[in-house]
Amino acid sequence: VHGKLLLGGSDGERVEWKVLVYDRFARDLLCPLLKVGQLRRLGVTLHMLLEQEKQAVRDAPAVYFVQPTEENVRAVCRDCQADLYQTFYINFVSPIPRPLLELMAQELAGLHAVTHIKVFDQY
Repeated sequence: VHGKLLLGGSDGERVEWKVLVYDRFARDLLCPLLKVGQLRRLGVTLHMLLEQEKQAVRDAPAVYFVQPTEENVRAVCRDCQADLYQTFYINFVSPIPRPLLELMAQELAGLHAVTHIKVFDQY
């Protein structure tokens, strides 16, 4: 988790200001691991649930921790389509089934900002 929140900048420096977006399941995983003070030290200035209405913070990267469900994939895609953040780092808390990965690719394929979307499958 810490590694995913310590995003590297273009010169290898830490990106200091970032947004953390998670679903309820990931929140329950993260809460015992990271307190608000630790998030701040990791550069997380804003954290929120995936289903919350979000305002654009286009000069900040966003790190997503979510379960690989169709509802979550569609919500992440809506955020990407709305171009809310500078870069999207999408992390799934368990393996993403191929049909959901294909759905995500299909939803995001036509976006100009698709180069600013990075999906991490740790499994």
